[in-house]
Amino acid sequence: ELCGYEFWRVYSSDLDRAHSTAKHAIQKCKILDHVDDNTVVRLDPRLREFALGAREGKPISLSWNEATALAMKHGEEVPKREFPDDVAKRTKEFLDDLIADAREYIQQKEEEQQHTDKLDPLRV
Repeated sequence: ELCGYEFWRVYSSDLDRAHSTAKHAIQKCKILDHVDDNTVVRLDPRLREFALGAREGKPISLSWNEATALAMKHGEEVPKREFPDDVAKRTKEFLDDLIADAREYIQQKEEEQQHTDKLDPLRV
């Protein structure tokens, strides 16, 4: 349950269904005052689900090789397959950027507060 928590920004995969879900949650729970796709909902392909390559959408009983052979037999393009290290790397890169973004946001808020305190010394 997200309602009741305070958010400063929302991040989402760049896939339409994830973006739509993020916007719906923001509006339903009134997480933020407004939904601005450029600043509030940050779309990032690093948040996509694990890419299964040729097994994407195929029965789990098929091996990687069987799924690739089946796709090629039907003339389908075989999508890129990710390995756990690929997912870990892109997730770490996202989290590093998220931490930097949060630090920048906190610094900005602290500077705004210091400016407000200087304008109204009675608030301190």
